[in-house]
Amino acid sequence: MLTSPRARRRPVGSTLLGLAVALAPTLGCGDEGCDEDLRICSIDSADCQEHVFVQTACARGHAGRTPPPVSSITRDQLEDLLRGGEPPTAEQGLVDAQIATSLRMLGLLPPGETSSEEAAIQAFARSVLAFYTRETGSVTIVETNLGEDPETEVFVLSHEFVHAQQDVDVGLQDFFDTYAGNGDQTTATRSVTEGEAVLYSNLTMARQPGASITAEIFADYYAQQQQSLRDAAGGDPDTEVGYTDLSSVFPYPFGGQLVTDRWLADGNAGVLELYDDPPRSTAAILRTVTGKDPLPEDPVTASVGPLPDGYSVIAEDTMGAWIVYAFVLRNRITEPTASSLAEGWLGDQIVVAGGAAQTDVALVWTVRFADETLASRFAAIDGVSPPEGARSVRVAGRDVIVVMASDPAQLESWESVFPAAVVPRSPSLVATPPAARGPRLRPPPVHEPRLPRAAR
Repeated sequence: MLTSPRARRRPVGSTLLGLAVALAPTLGCGDEGCDEDLRICSIDSADCQEHVFVQTACARGHAGRTPPPVSSITRDQLEDLLRGGEPPTAEQGLVDAQIATSLRMLGLLPPGETSSEEAAIQAFARSVLAFYTRETGSVTIVETNLGEDPETEVFVLSHEFVHAQQDVDVGLQDFFDTYAGNGDQTTATRSVTEGEAVLYSNLTMARQPGASITAEIFADYYAQQQQSLRDAAGGDPDTEVGYTDLSSVFPYPFGGQLVTDRWLADGNAGVLELYDDPPRSTAAILRTVTGKDPLPEDPVTASVGPLPDGYSVIAEDTMGAWIVYAFVLRNRITEPTASSLAEGWLGDQIVVAGGAAQTDVALVWTVRFADETLASRFAAIDGVSPPEGARSVRVAGRDVIVVMASDPAQLESWESVFPAAVVPRSPSLVATPPAARGPRLRPPPVHEPRLPRAAR
């Protein structure tokens, strides 16, 4: 499975060859420890942790030399952490089940998954190798997932130390608070932080004696990882990749290339500039990594009329170009067309309504494209039956309006409700993390999974 730690690659070290000229000015001849080579050591040791932190700082041009606290937990303990706090109320459990239903209707959650929170927890628990916690400024290793290969351990620890150094340099919480306003923006924002961590952890590993990594190696590495994720987005039954996996993994291969390309062009200073003007959407990233300028976005304001008795809006979000790409692939749209739709995305908004029962679910998803031709191509999904429920598709100029309900009779009644009047913003469809229930809207202690794979 794409997010399984069994699929990760061992880091391969070497001297920087073609990248050496770009890296050398950032090391600082007088910087303490920067004239040393990276050594592979036991990350349980405080001396090793300090060594890896300094080596990572040398690769980034970071001034600090004091590593954050490092501890270890098991996968079971991680699950407990993600489920921490009070158990959900009956009402919260119903909403969770209804959001899961909406994701199954869209083909973004495997059949049989009845809890969106549990699906997210399981995705995180099987994927997290380690994580940096903003609130405490500490790194936690998930020893069950990481395994016992010393080189991989050093690579992953370096990746997390990049996040710790980012927090000092730019302030991660403020960065996310400023730019991560919806689900798609969160994925785009994480593409900067994770992309930087992928870049510099690889450059740190390349500080081993006799190591080498070139621009060509990076290009091949990202191409392979991106293709693996695109294959998974298509909905291969063997992968069962859902919304959480798709969103959480995107920043590594695509954000990695985004940041690496900037580093190759402008060095460490160029990477830091990304924090002042990050990409605002996954569409912008998908266009940038293929050599195209981002399109000006045209946000969609979702609308509904008066809801039937007993129904209320339970979720609203912007899914983004990357999820549009996965959605149309799973509706038998060809890959070239799916790519053009993702790159021609200008905005979208989804609204989910729920009633008194778990099956009382309806949604409207409005997607806006750069031109009417793209909208018509997206609307070809109308010829495919959804995996669950009933669906209608309507084109309105550059917009496509998708309405879904539990059955054809319900669909007919909901088509007159969606769209009509502006709905105020409500909790994000999946942006609210598993541990954040009720009024708690801040990220959980585990802020995101880490899935770095070293470049060969």
